[in-house]
Amino acid sequence: MTVRRAFLLVTAVIMIAGLAGCGLPPLPPLTLPTQPISILFVEAPPSSLAVNASATIYAAVENSPSNSQVTYAVTCGSAGACGSFSASDEGGAVVYTAPAAIPSGAAVIVTATSVADTAESV
Repeated sequence: MTVRRAFLLVTAVIMIAGLAGCGLPPLPPLTLPTQPISILFVEAPPSSLAVNASATIYAAVENSPSNSQVTYAVTCGSAGACGSFSASDEGGAVVYTAPAAIPSGAAVIVTATSVADTAESV
């Protein structure tokens, strides 16, 4: 009787080991939904600026682990006379200098655009 039990035990172990190797196929890797990239001014830019005055402007990109840089652009009614940007000692910020004369339309628009996704700007 002990030989029969040993045989059944060995047979059961072999069957269990064989079935364990036949497991389910692996699941696909879990991917978490990504948040959309967004851009914001860290501090609101001035709503008005005197002729030839300067202001530090800093925009930040959220939810872009690959690239958090932005590019800055300026537009106004007087092409080429909208003011200029220069480097700032504050990382990621720029210094905007207003034009020497008020441009036509009396408005200047500063835009920050994500380098990672150029469709995102503020």
